[in-house]
Amino acid sequence: MSAIMKKELMKQKKLLHPNSRKVLAIAKKSKKASNRVNAKQTGSMKQNLIREKMMWIREHMIPDVCPYPSNLTGELLEKYIARHDEEMSKIVEGKLGKRNRSRTSREDILRMMKERELEEYNGPGIEIPNILVSSQCEMLRKWDGELRYLPNFSFRRFGKKHVTN
Repeated sequence: MSAIMKKELMKQKKLLHPNSRKVLAIAKKSKKASNRVNAKQTGSMKQNLIREKMMWIREHMIPDVCPYPSNLTGELLEKYIARHDEEMSKIVEGKLGKRNRSRTSREDILRMMKERELEEYNGPGIEIPNILVSSQCEMLRKWDGELRYLPNFSFRRFGKKHVTN
């Protein structure tokens, strides 16, 4: 063994003090890396939720209506909020025959989603692509669901107060 290899082995065997600068630097780097991974995952989850909402809206829009008028947009958003009502009723019906009427986790998730969306719709509004503008409406109709095209859309909050009768 050469002298350099012996020194390296000695360095590896040497324990570092928990409060040393080297340990603090290593901890800082690892925390920074884990935060970066968490931020990336959170961002992709948010983008997927936006994508699902946009795909649902695109699939349930009336064909050949572009730009979408505000009253039809309001109806579309109310359908969007009520999209899980059928599943909720099946869950509730399935529980009625049983003695144990505890809520299932899926029922809780659906109920909380609906409450949050209703609160958003009645308050500041739900953020959707601006389908009141013909160019945005056409772009949504032609969109294939790829996340890389999301920045091309202009979003707008649309709520109950924006519906004109």
